[in-house]
Amino acid sequence: MSCEKIILIVEDDPDCAVLLDTILSHCGYKHLMANTGKAAMKIIDEEPCDGIFLDISLPDIDGIEIARYAKDKKGPSFPIIALTGYSAGELKNINPHALDSFREVCEKPFDVQKIEKTLQKHFPKVL
Repeated sequence: MSCEKIILIVEDDPDCAVLLDTILSHCGYKHLMANTGKAAMKIIDEEPCDGIFLDISLPDIDGIEIARYAKDKKGPSFPIIALTGYSAGELKNINPHALDSFREVCEKPFDVQKIEKTLQKHFPKVL
């Protein structure tokens, strides 16, 4: 029986997507990739995944809407991590409820150690 976590990465910036792909692979996580909101919704509907690293500024569908969609499909405890160029304070100024669906915010440019700690915290591996 496999206990590996499968994480969906939703990121439209190719450089950020490659960095996240590298970090998750290095840490031993399986993952799926989407570069649009539409592609992410299709994966959420059709593929098993244990959580999402989600860019909140996508070109086609707002990441906050994708997070709500994922919570509706997967349940309220489904872990979603926000990826953003904004600070948490800036997001709250834009929309006070913008972060309600997210467990944590990872700001760009990414800090590799923060991503690794976020993985360990929200997607612990069962040995």
